[in-house]
Amino acid sequence: MSNLVYSLGIVLAIEIAVFAMLYRWTRFAGKQIAFFLVVIAVALFLPFGILNWQGLDYFIIHVTFYIMIPYVLGIITSHWEARQAENSETPQRWFHWGPAVLVGFFLTLVVVDGTILTLAEKGMNANFAKRFLPEPRSKNIIVSKFPGPVSHDYQEKEAQFNQYLKARESQQKRGWKVQKGWLGKAIANQPAIFKIKVVDQQGDPVSQASVTGRFLRSSDENKDIEFSMQESNPGEYLVKLILPEPGRWSLVAKIERGDEPHEVRAVTQVQKE
Repeated sequence: MSNLVYSLGIVLAIEIAVFAMLYRWTRFAGKQIAFFLVVIAVALFLPFGILNWQGLDYFIIHVTFYIMIPYVLGIITSHWEARQAENSETPQRWFHWGPAVLVGFFLTLVVVDGTILTLAEKGMNANFAKRFLPEPRSKNIIVSKFPGPVSHDYQEKEAQFNQYLKARESQQKRGWKVQKGWLGKAIANQPAIFKIKVVDQQGDPVSQASVTGRFLRSSDENKDIEFSMQESNPGEYLVKLILPEPGRWSLVAKIERGDEPHEVRAVTQVQKE
């Protein structure tokens, strides 16, 4: 189970227990106790969440639930207090099934959200799949992860993202012009020649460069095709490729000459046999 479930569940259980004790054994109103718990929970989590950053979604979910639970309890107890004041001669029960249902709903929501995030980030645990899912008819191993292409992960670290922005700025100032395409038709499972032509700002060919790249298949990264191109004429680079499936393919190509890296991104369509 994801750490999200544990971190949310433990703190929310503490919030509920503290709220119940303070409401039962002190003279504070429900709204006052709710405000106190919100301030304490958020104040304690903010430095921890920032120092142990695990993403904006993780941070927002925690803050939202830490505020939501005391807020709901405050509303419930305020309503109960109003009813008690209106019927002061008739004693009101302190516990009611309504608050229990609401609290149980939010706790269930925490577990469901944590489970979904776990499956999205790490895939389904093999023991969990074996216990709760039926045996596959083909007896093949089931992998529950999205295998889409990720050529760069600039959000992993801020430093990498800043480096990427600087590289993009330098590339724009360099002003290289890149033409790319197939010589003829690109048909699945048939060899086709891919061409890239590079010229500088003055229109002179960019020769003696290293040109590499990848064709990315969005449905399965295991079918990605890496390639390295050879210069046929000054500034013109060719490679013969066989793409295994028809449809849309993404292209990421890198042109390097000395300390001048230049990245190109595009998409192409491969026809059926």
